[in-house]
Order: sequence, then structure tokens, then C-alpha cells
Amino acid sequence: MKYTRNCPECDRELEYVTISGLHFAKKRNSICNFCSQKEIHNRPNIRIEQAKRMMGNNNPNKRLKLRSKISKRMVGNQYARGILRSDEFKENTRKRMLGKNNPHWRSRGKEYTKWQEYVLDVRRITNQQPLHLLENFDRRGRYKFHLDHKKSIRYGFDNGIEARKIANIRNLQMLWWKDNIRKQDNCI
Repeated sequence: MKYTRNCPECDRELEYVTISGLHFAKKRNSICNFCSQKEIHNRPNIRIEQAKRMMGNNNPNKRLKLRSKISKRMVGNQYARGILRSDEFKENTRKRMLGKNNPHWRSRGKEYTKWQEYVLDVRRITNQQPLHLLENFDRRGRYKFHLDHKKSIRYGFDNGIEARKIANIRNLQMLWWKDNIRKQDNCI
């Protein structure tokens, strides 16, 4: 059996599975989900207000420790829009993540062979090139056009050519994927 009542704000019909759920909703004068979402969008600081209400001695849940600051999660979009997008924050983050401080840092030399270091350097420099200028760049994909080095990376490594010359835009072309796979380490 389903129990119904209307939303006090929009007059939509709300269904409840149990009679106790219906009585609880009437007692609290609860509104429907649609109206509650509308209220949140009309009041962007509602989460901050809720967090402030829950701080300190006003917090009904005594298990939580008193916090001096509102958590980033509670502040949500306000935090992201303000602090995270500032140029100063981005610059400080970039400096903090340089080199060995980066969690994805792998020390070079011990773990990589000379060949692996050469390939990493070529790929890094290749990605810095203006690739959008290459013909068929917009048709790039897995079973479409691949980025190809005219003089292959292997050829450059074997003949002692600098990584920046192999990765130069003049040595790059967009090649049909089957032709690129067939070519492998050969030069044109």
C-alpha cells in the first residue's frame, strides 16, 4: 500500500511506502526533491551555511572533533572557483610538483636504459611541437592517422642523432595507421 501527500510548495504528489514515513514528512513539513534542489541552486551558499551551523558546540554529533575551518568538500564550487583558479595558486602548485616532488617522478639513469631515456626525450619534445599544423592532424585516431617520425626514433638512436632533431616538426608527418605499423623502425 502506498501513502500519498502533496508537496507544500509545488503541490506535486509524493508517495511514501510506510505510514510512519508519511507522518514523519508531515511533521517536518518536508518538500519534494525538485523543490529542495531548486532551493540549493537559488542559494549557492547554503552548504557553507549548513557547515557553519554544524561547527563547534552546535554540532549535534559529538563524535566529530571541532574544526576551525570549513572542509573543502563542504565549500564545493566556492572553493574551486576562488582559490583553485587563481594564478598564484597554479604557480605555487607547479613549483611544488617539479622534479622529485611530483608523485609520478621516476628517477632517470638507474631505472632507464639509454634507449628508454632517448625515447622519452623524443616523445616529450615531439609533444611540444605545433602538431596541429600537420596535414590530417584533425583525423588522428587509433584506426585513422598516426603521428609518424620520418626518420624513426630507432634510426636516430642508432646513428647518434640528437633527440630534438628527430622530434622536430620537419621530421613529423601524419601517416595512415596501417602504413605506420608496417613501416615500424624503417625510414622513408
